[in-house]
Amino acid sequence: MATRTPDREAARVTQPRPASRRVLLWIAIGVLALVAAVAVYWALARGGAAPTPPAVTIGSAPSTASSVSSDTSATEPTSQVTQTVAAGGTRPANGCLGGPGPYEAVLPAQLAATPDQVGAAEFALTFARWTIAYPIDPNAPAVLAQVAAPGYQAAALKGLDEYGRTLSAAGYTTAGTTITDTSAPAPTTNAAATAGQVRPANGCLGGPDPYEAVLPAQLAATPDQVGAAEFALTFARWTIAYPIDPTAPAVLAQVAAPSFQAPALDSLDQYGRTLSASGYTSAGATPGGANQYRTRGVNREQTSVTLDLIVYRQSTKTSGQVDAVRGFTTLTLDLVEGHWQILGSLPAMDSDPFAPRSDAPWVPYVGTC
Repeated sequence: MATRTPDREAARVTQPRPASRRVLLWIAIGVLALVAAVAVYWALARGGAAPTPPAVTIGSAPSTASSVSSDTSATEPTSQVTQTVAAGGTRPANGCLGGPGPYEAVLPAQLAATPDQVGAAEFALTFARWTIAYPIDPNAPAVLAQVAAPGYQAAALKGLDEYGRTLSAAGYTTAGTTITDTSAPAPTTNAAATAGQVRPANGCLGGPDPYEAVLPAQLAATPDQVGAAEFALTFARWTIAYPIDPTAPAVLAQVAAPSFQAPALDSLDQYGRTLSASGYTSAGATPGGANQYRTRGVNREQTSVTLDLIVYRQSTKTSGQVDAVRGFTTLTLDLVEGHWQILGSLPAMDSDPFAPRSDAPWVPYVGTC
């Protein structure tokens, strides 16, 4: 579900699943969002102008809301970095800025990071390593006072506390970054789509009727990223259809993770009441809309994928007035017994979620309803 904001919509955060692997997936994604905010603040602070970060509107359109390193690194002198960039290249980002110890690395990394995008990326990774280290750093309040925006410090501390309690309850004693096995094949990314190596995604899987399409689409979707993208769009079309599907509880019991079903039902109810109060009689995906998707993340086994979607929606009032909006949502799907299941939705992680990304280009759907 998505919330209407000026010219865009943002998706809703859902509660984590009880299973430890799902918990860790949610926490990691939340950490990435926090890392992005801290990196922006850091960059502004280096320039002497660090405003309090704006709040992110979370919910479904129209609005609803529900609720997330011994310094062995040697950075190049700023002048040398500038010369490298001016020559048309960018130096590689150091993946261990501040050193391997996550507790000791974060403050030195902030001081050592160069005031450019590469430096921001280096510090962001070190901060991420610190946030997922368990046991939680006992000096976390003091560390966050140095590296995080004032508006994020309390939320970050709460997140760290919940992270620690969750791991402890699940029987974990330690946690941290994974040492990557470079001998294993790298996961497929959206770059393959631009090179024509994967088939186009069907923008009307299950058929044009959103109420009738969602269950057949789950069964028909192939167990790959394209199939996940196809089912995700059909699910999105179902969630923005108004009037709300009277069989929504039964549908969600089939297509959504148990932890997502209650929040999704609440969101649908709020969405319907909001549209009704605003005088709308019907709503749904815009016929022939230029819907798109991109892969934000996928695990190595290709069984869990996070997708950004652009979905065009229109709503009709009693007067006949039709209002159109371009919507944005992020959905996480898991492959369960050979079929994709909606694990949850996430808030927009970027200031402009519609903006193109070189590492994950937007891919258009074909055959839209």
